Amino acid sequence: MKNLKVITLSAFTALALSACGGGGGGPQGEGILFWSNFGSAYTSALLSLIDDVEAETNIKVNHESQGSYPKLQTNINNSVATRTFPTIATGYPDHFAGYIRSDIMLAMDDYIEEYNEANSVNLLDDYYPEYLTENQELVKGYTLGLPFNKSTEVMTYNVDLFDYVKTLDNTITKLPETWADFQNDGPKYLSALHSAGLFGTEKKDEQGATIVEGGKFLYGKRGADGHVSEFFVEAKQLDPKDTSKGDLLVDFSQIAESDFNLIMWDAPDNLFITLVRQFGGSYTSYTEEDRQSARHGFADFWSGDYKAKTRDALKMVYNLYANAPEGVNSRVFAITDSYNSDAFKAGKVLFTVGSSGGLSYNLPETNKFKVSVAPIPYKDADHKYVISQGANLGLFDQGDDKTIEDAFKVIVSLTKGEIQGKWAATTGYYPATKSATNSKAYQALINEKQETPLKVLYQDSAKLNQENYMKSTEKWIKFVDPGFVGSSVIREEVGKIILPILNKRPDIISGKTTLDQAIDDTLAISVKALEGYIR
Repeated sequence: MKNLKVITLSAFTALALSACGGGGGGPQGEGILFWSNFGSAYTSALLSLIDDVEAETNIKVNHESQGSYPKLQTNINNSVATRTFPTIATGYPDHFAGYIRSDIMLAMDDYIEEYNEANSVNLLDDYYPEYLTENQELVKGYTLGLPFNKSTEVMTYNVDLFDYVKTLDNTITKLPETWADFQNDGPKYLSALHSAGLFGTEKKDEQGATIVEGGKFLYGKRGADGHVSEFFVEAKQLDPKDTSKGDLLVDFSQIAESDFNLIMWDAPDNLFITLVRQFGGSYTSYTEEDRQSARHGFADFWSGDYKAKTRDALKMVYNLYANAPEGVNSRVFAITDSYNSDAFKAGKVLFTVGSSGGLSYNLPETNKFKVSVAPIPYKDADHKYVISQGANLGLFDQGDDKTIEDAFKVIVSLTKGEIQGKWAATTGYYPATKSATNSKAYQALINEKQETPLKVLYQDSAKLNQENYMKSTEKWIKFVDPGFVGSSVIREEVGKIILPILNKRPDIISGKTTLDQAIDDTLAISVKALEGYIR
């Protein structure tokens, strides 16, 4: 039989049919070699899945974790010359674009056609279009990968602290949904917590180090519905054996008011890309002409009419960041260059936006507050964009005809039905296929009572995805930008844009510069760094 292979000649201009079995020369041993990016926790879940795949397909799978996405990409790139790369690997579209250029990836279309004929179905109909698209845009007309571990961004929040704020200000009745909600109501949250006197005071110890003293302890009795029915603010921590006032929800004793932020965003690059979309702009583009001429794609956010849209988005973020009431030393919005899970678990953040695939990192340890999820903030009902994330499974030109054919069967087995449903239910990722959503394992996650806080959080996230992001009447758009050689360079650079603008607030307040000038100066640095990527 034949398989479709993307041929990378000197100009990367041709697609051709090549015979199976000509490429793989590396050692495979018995079975299919599969490399992934996962760490120990997800690798354990994956190995259980592989047992199921082997039972379903009667094909041996040898899995090797490379530890992270960057290490996986580096190790595959380094294995090209020696042809010791695997037959299956996880990866992002921009990773796959590099592998295509290295002439090691195989398109799956011949195998999909054979599968369809053998099973009287259209295999690709099972995959959610928003996850499949990125695998079909790398080279027009070809399928280079199938979705595996998919996620998006969600807004995780401290349920108990939100409920407590509602008792302090009865005009706060619902979760914020739009950026305007945070702009209008955000100061109310900060004022209410300030007036409650929860925060400690920053002082210097004898060695000159900053310490926090005098913060309070927020306790609460939880009702039968899971929500706290009575709140108590204590000047000192109660004896753990004293349950008269319920759980210690948040320990504010070590939290200064300046350390508290209403909402934070985990990934500065994702925030920038999402805002550009929500404000009507464009992040990157990659045309058929670019593909045929072996050129990389381009960054659009600071070009032509899109420049004004990007500026509007950055102004909104700055104004939200600076939107603190008089006399209050906390902020409505902030970002850092690292994840916010530790700050969230400590009670320093009420809302935090991050990947639905990383929810386990937001479960509190010492504090006992309840956690749930909501959709991310959006600009308006016509611009409800949320980023699509997660890796796909790629097929590589490694091994003989039978090896590659078996590898395709393994990929299909991992991405649909009960096995993919089990993966999603176990890890918190979203199902890549409709058959996985309808599987017994995933339906049990959605519909049955969950016994652990993590499983409850996964259930909340699954329901959010089904009832908001995937529901057509809610008008959410899960977007993904095209992957091409160099798209990771652009992503890395845009992640450096927002924080420097926020950090120029003292100069803006003092009149040394303007917000417009701060934006222009910061973008000028990124534009220079992306020379050749901006038209």
